[in-house]
Order: sequence, then structure tokens, then C-alpha cells
Amino acid sequence: VLKSTFHGFIEWESSRFVVDELSIVGSRCGRLAPAIDLLASNRISVESLISDEFKLDDGVNALYHAEKRGVLKVLLAA
Repeated sequence: VLKSTFHGFIEWESSRFVVDELSIVGSRCGRLAPAIDLLASNRISVESLISDEFKLDDGVNALYHAEKRGVLKVLLAA
């Protein structure tokens, strides 16, 4: 996942994505501070967005699970 909002041109070597058959998913956020305030004040509930939780050392299986249809968010816990 490529997560950022930036301005300008970025140069990067794209051959690895072709050779290793990697995928990029872009993720862009809006205003983060108001969202953090809503979460901190418990004015919104996000528990329904969590599909599953995996131990950190089971992270590879968590990624496979996350790509399944219908799965929203997968948490990794220590």
C-alpha cells in the first residue's frame, strides 16, 4: 500500500514490480486531526470495520486473509 499525499514528481525503479509481479494499492487520506479527535472522544465506533485479528508472527496469514472478498480491516497484535 502506497500511503501518502504529496506534490511533485517521484522517480522510482518500476522493473521490480514487473519482474516480481508486485501490486501497488494507493491510499489517500483526508483531514487526519478531526478523525483522531472523533476516535479519541468515542463519538464514532469502528469495531464493525474490524474483520479479524492476528498475532504479529502470523502476519503472512493475516495478509492472505485481508485480501479475501468482504474482509475490511485486519489487525496485527503483539
